[in-house]
Amino acid sequence: MTRVLIIEDEKLMRWSLCQRMQEAGYEALEAATGAAGLARFREGADVVLLDYCLPDMDGLEVLRELHEIDSEPPVILLTAHASVESAVLAMKQGPPLRPKAARHGRGNPASGEGSRDDAAQP
Repeated sequence: MTRVLIIEDEKLMRWSLCQRMQEAGYEALEAATGAAGLARFREGADVVLLDYCLPDMDGLEVLRELHEIDSEPPVILLTAHASVESAVLAMKQGPPLRPKAARHGRGNPASGEGSRDDAAQP
């Protein structure tokens, strides 16, 4: 089963993402801080949903440390505080996921499975 690690400090958002991942058939792991997320990632995760704004470090710091643990972990960076600068910095941290890799819980996010038709489904 694909293990999705959700690193999100807002409890309701973390709970909601965990519920959605479980409903989609994934094993959801959770962490409320960057440090806790890094520890959980070391235990094993296939995909990471990472909040940009965390209480102990920003998402880019966590992303850099994830890359030290695993050179190419599939990471989806989440934020409500986006800017062009933060997007450019995030893109410089590694290659983006292929678009079909994160289609509404269909396919396997770690392998990029899915199809363009999946995106149209609720």
